[in-house]
Amino acid sequence: MMNRKARFGFLARVLICVTVISALIIYFAQKTIPDVSLVTVFAWLTAAVLLALTAIALGFHVTMRWHTWCLNRGATDPQWMWFGGEPPGLQRLRRDAKAKRDEDHSSR
Repeated sequence: MMNRKARFGFLARVLICVTVISALIIYFAQKTIPDVSLVTVFAWLTAAVLLALTAIALGFHVTMRWHTWCLNRGATDPQWMWFGGEPPGLQRLRRDAKAKRDEDHSSR
């Protein structure tokens, strides 16, 4: 987990990168197609950046929901695979959950 200072630094670098790339695109668009106004190029570029940011945010959201769904259905968190096993007590929790499910099904 990043702390506040690290997040600010990361976001500052991303903002600088987007600004520089946008400036280069505007500059080369003006040189390549001089008949297009600066406002039009800026509008298209803004729309493209917003679309890209929306796609990235949607991708993060879908990935987070997928991982949550998998974990809620008994999957192991991939970070535990670095340790060559599962978290302590997970086998017991799964065994208890399975026993409870079996008990619920047999009582019906």
